[in-house]
Amino acid sequence: MRHVKLDDSTSGITICCESRGPVSIHTHTKFCQSVEFYEDIEYKVPEGLVWIYFPLAKRETIVAGWVRELVSNLNDRRPVVVLSTSLQRGRSFGPYIHPDCRSNYRFQSLGSQLGHHVTGFCYNDMGITASTKFKLTLAHALEETTHCTALEPSFGPIANIPESCAIPDWFYSHASLDGVMRIRMCMDKQKPHLPCIGIVLVYSEREEALGQWRFDREIEEIDPSGSIYLCVGRTKVGPYVKGIVVEKPSEEEDWCEITLAGTISWWFTSECSQVVIEKDTF
Repeated sequence: MRHVKLDDSTSGITICCESRGPVSIHTHTKFCQSVEFYEDIEYKVPEGLVWIYFPLAKRETIVAGWVRELVSNLNDRRPVVVLSTSLQRGRSFGPYIHPDCRSNYRFQSLGSQLGHHVTGFCYNDMGITASTKFKLTLAHALEETTHCTALEPSFGPIANIPESCAIPDWFYSHASLDGVMRIRMCMDKQKPHLPCIGIVLVYSEREEALGQWRFDREIEEIDPSGSIYLCVGRTKVGPYVKGIVVEKPSEEEDWCEITLAGTISWWFTSECSQVVIEKDTF
């Protein structure tokens, strides 16, 4: 079993997963961003990995966790880690589940102790890809902290799955565009088409990560003061985001203007991305 520590210096959590479930869990701090684990995991699982990053605000803690899984007697239950925080934020680290299928799933509590924040994860190394059944437990603080209140587990909002290509397992992330002060972009320049695989939206007191995020890839930043422009492309596998800029380039490409209002949804897989602004798909 592998233990991952959470403490006052923890600034975020990365869970590497595939469509069948989680593979590896890692934490980050403001002072040190370890990147060696990305290549280590990819060496063992070379295809189909999705990297989901969950940034934590100052003094924000994890207060509860669940595993979402299929109601089945089979070993392949498609487990997904679901977490909630002291700021009433929740995150699911797995594929989006259509409302018609949600009755086939259940949430198994990871031993939440209301009022005692989580101090670590303990799980079988390599998760769903290990030879043993996936196991995950939470460690909690001994002392009670009064600001810890837990959310109930949720599938998240009901959204319209992109229909642009036949991808069975889309991952889903969303956030408000209101109050965004900075946008950080994760550019995977190790791939030939140089995609933007995800973004971090920076607000005055928190951050939200959309799509995939890797600290071992090139990070670019923009400070929008009005509209931003997003460019999309397509490979044989499906759609992807080329980039985001504050001024519309003169090149004749598929650049779409986005005002900083409403909600942005970022659908993604290990290779594809599709962005939805309110009811408009880009």
